[in-house]
Amino acid sequence: MDIEYLLDYEAKELEERRKFLKSLDDDFELGKDRFPPDSRFIKLRRPVAEISKGWSEGKRGERTEGEIWAQVPFCGSLIVPIPPVDDKREFERDFFKVSEIPDIVDFVKERGKLQFTLCELPTKYEGLNFLDPVLKELNPPVISGLELEDFVPDHRTIIMADQTFRTLAKGGFVETLERIASGVFSESSRWKAFVVEEQRLAFIFLKGIRHPIINEIQNLMIDDPLQANILLGLAHLFIIDPLLDTRCDLSNFSLGNIQCAHRYLPAQYRPGELRFPCEIGKFLFQKRTLAPINMRSCCDLLDNFYYEDLQSIMEALNTGIVSNNPDIVNKTAEEFSEILDYIYNDTSIRRRIKDLRIGAPLFAAAAGFIAGGPIGAAAAGAGVGLLDQLGFKLTDKAVPTLFDPQITGLPERIAKLRMKSFQINVYDFKKRYAGALLPPAPKDERPR
Repeated sequence: MDIEYLLDYEAKELEERRKFLKSLDDDFELGKDRFPPDSRFIKLRRPVAEISKGWSEGKRGERTEGEIWAQVPFCGSLIVPIPPVDDKREFERDFFKVSEIPDIVDFVKERGKLQFTLCELPTKYEGLNFLDPVLKELNPPVISGLELEDFVPDHRTIIMADQTFRTLAKGGFVETLERIASGVFSESSRWKAFVVEEQRLAFIFLKGIRHPIINEIQNLMIDDPLQANILLGLAHLFIIDPLLDTRCDLSNFSLGNIQCAHRYLPAQYRPGELRFPCEIGKFLFQKRTLAPINMRSCCDLLDNFYYEDLQSIMEALNTGIVSNNPDIVNKTAEEFSEILDYIYNDTSIRRRIKDLRIGAPLFAAAAGFIAGGPIGAAAAGAGVGLLDQLGFKLTDKAVPTLFDPQITGLPERIAKLRMKSFQINVYDFKKRYAGALLPPAPKDERPR
């Protein structure tokens, strides 16, 4: 990609940024308006989520191409910020195969479920010719929302914070960060410089707004540079990004991200709402196919399941995990998988339906009496009243049995009466898509 094209691209991005900053003083409403605007994307859909960060505790994250595709079906559009990684192997490790980029560009154009943004200004991508289809055909915006100056208008405060960072960083902080960047992100010198700059800006931001956590970070930069980098990285994810973001409705965090936040961040800065879209997405893909999670299997899921149903089952499983397991953030990945499998395979509603289909008089069964027991006229009237509440209109005043053709589906309705909403949603999803889901594995083959 020639530098003239990138310079022109960059000039347009800077002009859009200038207009955005001006709008902050005019009519831009934080929390309502979005920047970059919807018009900069192709067929953007709400809710918009940002991809989970492939980083955890200063070690190599778990994000792969499969994890990216596993998140696509369960939000309106998924934004994937693209950094200026100049090594194709490094790019393929964390994103997509370079050979598939033209097909992925077509996927973006056709469906709008996946979107890209640039992490840096366009000129930083000079020489990355394998990204030409993304930049030229999709024209992704630079992901930029609010900036430090919007929170710290005093430039002297910013300069002093920068000086403090540079002084403290001499004690091994930058060297430690570069080692982390090599293991977690990339050996690319360009990418290392990007990561160091991100940490520097995060420090200046926290120092500039006098955030309480900055005192601990400063002490750790001298005493424990690794711990300082971990804490600063987490502060970036869970404190700074939510303040600066003007684009996304949701931020997707992995189980590793959330566990790390609970391990190192003070309670008041941890994510308030626990969501596990990465793990649940991968789990639901495995209920559809044994094939690898990639663009092809993603398209298959989108073509065979309604988006509203995918969103419903995602929320149902997430609710089941959080409500039944208050200590979920302390679970290992294997334990998390077992919990998810248990919730998905719960048979409570099916067992109740089976128990009700014994031909007992309806009201006796609904009231929990012994199957087949006698009931009086008053009970019969109450039973018909219950049927009416459940939406059935009967012509015969006699108490029907659960096999009566007039009340097909009644055992299921009664079985759901005392069940939790997430159990009902999981049951309904599995019933609706029974023919599209893989049959349950034998008990001895299920994950333990």
